[in-house]
Amino acid sequence: MIKKSIYFTILLCLTLVFSCKEETQNANSELLFHSLQADKDSIQQSEVLNITANAEGDKLNFSWSVDAGDIVGSGSTVQYIAGPCVMGKININCKVSDVSKKSLTKSIVVTVY
Repeated sequence: MIKKSIYFTILLCLTLVFSCKEETQNANSELLFHSLQADKDSIQQSEVLNITANAEGDKLNFSWSVDAGDIVGSGSTVQYIAGPCVMGKININCKVSDVSKKSLTKSIVVTVY
């Protein structure tokens, strides 16, 4: 009976130690926004362009905006679709925020012709 109690106590302690350690590490992750990249620098009207944000941190949220045209999708990879009336240099912005409400923003410029 005593052996079972000792084994149970050891198992409980190990479970608590490892679960607490993981939470501490995740809570202290720094928000890093490494890059914002598109497949191409220029596209034609109505063409689809893949855009990827490379970031790390805790429970990231990605917010996208564009001067003209449409952003389709969500998360770290989206598609930009330049409408038939869109021309010129278009700013595409991505704001990344984490669980602690810290945020970083990057922008790229795509030429639509």
